[in-house]
Amino acid sequence: MSEDETVDEAGTDEEVTEPDAEEIEAERQERLDPEKRPNNAEVDNTQRDFDEEKGEFLDDSDESDLTDEERAVTADG
Repeated sequence: MSEDETVDEAGTDEEVTEPDAEEIEAERQERLDPEKRPNNAEVDNTQRDFDEEKGEFLDDSDESDLTDEERAVTADG
């Protein structure tokens, strides 16, 4: 199956047009926006690598996209 194809509910291949793919991706980004995450929501970090000695994720080199609240939690440890 190519990147431009999906399987619909009936299980048949269906071409996804460029505008549809862009709309789907935009909806996905909006749905996954961290700003919309409820307080105390659980976040799945199982796919991330964690350095137990440093106490941080290995891919956490850039914190510029964190909210002030997230920075405060990160600073508190």
